[in-house]
Amino acid sequence: MGDRRVGRRAGPVLLLFRRGLAYAVFLVSFLGFVVTTFHNFVLTHGVEVMGGAGGLVFIVGIALVAILLIHYSGAQKKRGVLA
Repeated sequence: MGDRRVGRRAGPVLLLFRRGLAYAVFLVSFLGFVVTTFHNFVLTHGVEVMGGAGGLVFIVGIALVAILLIHYSGAQKKRGVLA
């Protein structure tokens, strides 16, 4: 569980300090999110536990923010803002 917290915090901190590694950290963190979400909703019937569609909307919102952060950090790295 501790490694997930590191990914969640390392990406924004690296982005704040303008480090190019932020893109890779966001990407790895998102892949971990996808694997965890797959496990929770496909393998263990998490939709029932999360309360139906409300839980899915919440997960989609988190995924959208993560995708936007990946896109933003990648664009900033391409522009040379992140070293």
